[in-house]
Amino acid sequence: MTYPSPVRDSATAHPTSYTSGGQYVGEFKDNMFHGQGTYTYANGDQYVGEHKDGLMNGKGTMTYASGSQYVGEFKDHMRNGQGTLTWADGDKYVGELKDDLFHGQGTYISANGDQYVGEFKDGKHHGQGTFTYADGFQEEGRWQDGNFLG
Repeated sequence: MTYPSPVRDSATAHPTSYTSGGQYVGEFKDNMFHGQGTYTYANGDQYVGEHKDGLMNGKGTMTYASGSQYVGEFKDHMRNGQGTLTWADGDKYVGELKDDLFHGQGTYISANGDQYVGEFKDGKHHGQGTFTYADGFQEEGRWQDGNFLG
């Protein structure tokens, strides 16, 4: 996700449109998005939250045109820290993220009823965790790069 360069150089709450088709309403500092604001992308995605130095930084909500939504922390324009990601199909992740990937402690619940609770690394099950299938069968133990080790 990239923001275009702002066309205004003062603090404003008025809509600012871009040639990319996006629109920003919010605060500026030093000709960059800074503080609270809303950026609506041309494709319908929308970010509402904190900005710092022209990037999504702090707490915010990204709602995707697909119907999916992320509510949580951002750092340098990526999902970083605690957050909840809910997909339009009903899948849901609650936990830690790093550089847009599941990383740290988290819970992934699939719309079909499967659930993983445990550690993630680089977007995969990694470390201690429990995978509970919708039928009740469980795999509990160590995971590495998404594979159950036992």
